[in-house]
Amino acid sequence: MDYLRELYWRLKHPIASIRRYIRIKSFPVGTLVEDCRYHPCIVTENTEDGDIEVLSFASLKLSFCSLFHCGVTKLTPKELNERIDIYHKDGEKGLVINSGWTEKDWEAFEKEWR
Repeated sequence: MDYLRELYWRLKHPIASIRRYIRIKSFPVGTLVEDCRYHPCIVTENTEDGDIEVLSFASLKLSFCSLFHCGVTKLTPKELNERIDIYHKDGEKGLVINSGWTEKDWEAFEKEWR
């Protein structure tokens, strides 16, 4: 049944389907990315649904992101190394502040979620 629903959607929305396919294929295994936690990562798996598995160079842990629901962005090797250095110097706080958070945002997050 899911297959028929997917087929119907693809036939009804060909442009969206093509854009989705292009987005998925533009993040192959080995792509350097910043995941939704602002960690510098490398893609280790990419599914046809747009879900990716990434290995964080900061925490050395695997995590999962969605190419359509998370803010995954590509990184250059230079940007990757800069973010690794920030993580080793200032931890996660440094990564999120480097990505546009304020000190006040970080403190509110820490208070609410940690």
